Amino acid sequence: MMANNSTKTILVVDDDPDLREIFCEDLRLAGYQTLQAQSGNAALALLRVQEVDGIISDLYMSDGNGIDLIRGQFALSRTKKPFFIFVSGNSAVNSDELFATQMDALFQKPFDHKSLVQAVERALGPAKKRWPSPQARKPVELRLKLEEATPTAGFSLGKGGFFLRYASPTLLPGRELQFHIEFEKGPLSVLEGTGWVRWMRNASRSDLPNGYGIEIESLVPECLDALLHTPSTDRFSSFIPRS
Repeated sequence: MMANNSTKTILVVDDDPDLREIFCEDLRLAGYQTLQAQSGNAALALLRVQEVDGIISDLYMSDGNGIDLIRGQFALSRTKKPFFIFVSGNSAVNSDELFATQMDALFQKPFDHKSLVQAVERALGPAKKRWPSPQARKPVELRLKLEEATPTAGFSLGKGGFFLRYASPTLLPGRELQFHIEFEKGPLSVLEGTGWVRWMRNASRSDLPNGYGIEIESLVPECLDALLHTPSTDRFSSFIPRS
């Protein structure tokens, strides 16, 4: 693993120099090369002259925040598009705008640094390793039948989760789900696995429809292959669509 990782470079962006160094040390111990930047704008300046394989960035920084950074990075004309992991000490991060970015994961401080390295390994690995098989738990069950997996039918798939329209709210952000969604037509016939409600929108406060943003934690193997052939799960997609 070390030999393979040594060819990969990860950029760590945080306005706390001690935390930057801790993250970098964890990554170096796992065999990765690292670079550092103290702000979003400093990171963009570096990315204009050097390509990296992945970016781990704080979300809220004074000189260019994480969302500005991910938008600026994806606007660069590069053949290589690095993965993007957000870390944040702010608890109010469950917004549809954040999860609609092209990020690959979100960690809220404090967290187990081993989990961060594991997220890096998943992001750099094959797409089939992105979602493991479900573990035995007792989450809230969500079973639905929809006409098809399209926004018109109230469903939009991203590379990390999906938007699901609702008629009346029954779930709150933070709830763990075991979902089984069947589609009457289209290339995706069923989506089954576990996940988390990341955000809930009330249309009376927005010009977008009522709905949930649900992050996928795991998928059953039977539907994984079909999902990986869906264009909306590629590197350039939103993590969770807004509608």
